[in-house]
Amino acid sequence: MYEWREAKVTADVRKAFEIATDIAWTFDDQKIRSAYLLFAAMNLPNSAISKVISDIYAYMLPDIGRILREKELFAEIFGKEAADKNFVEQPDVEEVEQDEEEHDDIKEKVIEVFTDLLSGVAQDAGEAPEAMVPVYSDKLEAALDEAYIRCKAMNYDYINLDVIIYCILQNKETSAYNFTKLLIESLDSDIDTFMKSMRYTANIPEVGEFKMPVVIPTALEACLEVLNDKYVKGEECTILGRDKEIFKAFNIFSKKTKRNAVLVGLPGVGKTAVIEAITQAIVNETCPKEFIGYTVLSLDVSSMVAGTKYRGEFETKVAILKTFLEGTKKIILFVDEMHQMLGAGSTSEGTVDLSGSLKPILSRDDVVFVGATTINEYNTILARDGAFKRRFEVIMINEPKKHQVKSMIKAKISSMEKYHGVKMPSNLIDYIILCSSCFNFENANPDKTLDLCDRSMAIAKMTNKKTVSKADVNKVYEEFFEKYDKIDRREVAATAYHEVGHYIVTRLTKEHKKHNVTAISIIPTDDFLGVNMLEMTDNVVHCDMEYVESYLMSLLAGRVAQYRITKAIDSGASNDLQTAKEFARRVITDFGMDDGEYMNICLVEGDVISEKMAEEINKKVTNLIKRVYTKTEIFVSNHWDEIDKMAKYLLKKKIVTSDELDKFLKQ
Repeated sequence: MYEWREAKVTADVRKAFEIATDIAWTFDDQKIRSAYLLFAAMNLPNSAISKVISDIYAYMLPDIGRILREKELFAEIFGKEAADKNFVEQPDVEEVEQDEEEHDDIKEKVIEVFTDLLSGVAQDAGEAPEAMVPVYSDKLEAALDEAYIRCKAMNYDYINLDVIIYCILQNKETSAYNFTKLLIESLDSDIDTFMKSMRYTANIPEVGEFKMPVVIPTALEACLEVLNDKYVKGEECTILGRDKEIFKAFNIFSKKTKRNAVLVGLPGVGKTAVIEAITQAIVNETCPKEFIGYTVLSLDVSSMVAGTKYRGEFETKVAILKTFLEGTKKIILFVDEMHQMLGAGSTSEGTVDLSGSLKPILSRDDVVFVGATTINEYNTILARDGAFKRRFEVIMINEPKKHQVKSMIKAKISSMEKYHGVKMPSNLIDYIILCSSCFNFENANPDKTLDLCDRSMAIAKMTNKKTVSKADVNKVYEEFFEKYDKIDRREVAATAYHEVGHYIVTRLTKEHKKHNVTAISIIPTDDFLGVNMLEMTDNVVHCDMEYVESYLMSLLAGRVAQYRITKAIDSGASNDLQTAKEFARRVITDFGMDDGEYMNICLVEGDVISEKMAEEINKKVTNLIKRVYTKTEIFVSNHWDEIDKMAKYLLKKKIVTSDELDKFLKQ
């Protein structure tokens, strides 16, 4: 990360780095190492490590010379070349009589002996240059990064030397730790006791005493967000009804390889909400135990690309992102609109995009990636990149059934009630679900229902009401109700019979196995005069000719029922016929369901067909439509009594549910 380089430091830190640089030069080392900074801190009287050694072990002088006479450890600290060049046998440090009166300042003695030792082991190294370009070892960089994060968590606006040394000694793989361990053992103590004393003297909290934050690199602050920061531990999660999807996500994250997932679903089904629930589970520690302590980051691809108009700027951001991800543990990276990653940042054909740049990280499974995209974008963009696709397991986020929406959004509604200061009656939520489905049918639940709840509460609050009413809900779609009042009653009746015609066929044929009609509305919107609200069932439907005819009948029934009372055809009825013709053509050319020469032959797009073949296909489509149209007329005629009663009821109510219409069906 290297964020510590931009932070403020104390005077002790600057002094310690000066000494560490001198030590590096003394031993002809091109890098400043963690051990050098440790030695420097031991030579600073105000450092915690110097205080601990002098205060706790005041009567026992550490035998530093004996420790450094071990060439193996010397080489580990200063490097093999320095050991070969500078290693000399050092005499044992003269024992000091343990007389309290003669050793009022043992601390200075320790520093003096250690300083003398350093000056003796490399006496022929030469003079230091005027300046040395600082190059830090990887372990020291890691310790400095951790120190920066710790200091930030402790609300320091600077990096403290004691915290740096503590972080250095936390890594048992460093030579600094090995040296300190031997040093403390020479004083007949143990390293664990020493570290506790060090932590107490330096006033450094344990990791469990505060949340160690993930520090976002400055260059990525505009495009990376820590989602954990949005939640407080113990706060109730308002995302309900997605337990299966959340369980599947954690199951994928728990794998050893290919731990990445992509959430796929319609806009508004709650893909981002699933990530929010996962984040809140981590914050509340109700997640699987191996994910406690994880940080969920959200990457905004658009912001990543923004401001990188010059060649190389985007590559620099990607490099910083890769370094950050590689150097930060326990990360879940969420990328909304994930399809934008393919092509993001590329300036010409063949240029590596963001997805290509991150593939090496994906292959190592260092970071858990979670993406979100729509079904269409996934099929047309992501699924075409085989290397990218195989690293992500799909989690389908399906739109909830209408009867599931109410229980799914109850916690969200409670939160909205507190925000607006108004109450939402439970029975009114059913009406809101109905209206949102009829007037906002292009979007998906639960988002569209929540949006209508929010707007209805806002209207109630604006009019100083304490409880939301049906009138407040209708006010949201006031323009649609006003439009209804201006339509000629004969046209309204035509719409009612048209929509009921669609419903009766869908309800009483094989099409009902695939689709449920949940509601019918004859309130006009910007896009239609009336609508049947369809909901996919969980049934697996065999697409045979019986189903084909049922589907075509459901498309044509509105036209047939409308014509029966108006003797006229409008644009809506014409669109139904056009849709039916297009599906019938696919039955012949794509599905190979013709009973003649085209049976089992798929005439895919781009195939060259002769004029005679095209004429033959058109003829077969026409015959199929005619046959189904005749069946539809007979079906509508046989059920006209039910259709007539339903249409009159719909004209009275304007919006009805399928349950209300079912009572008119003959038993």
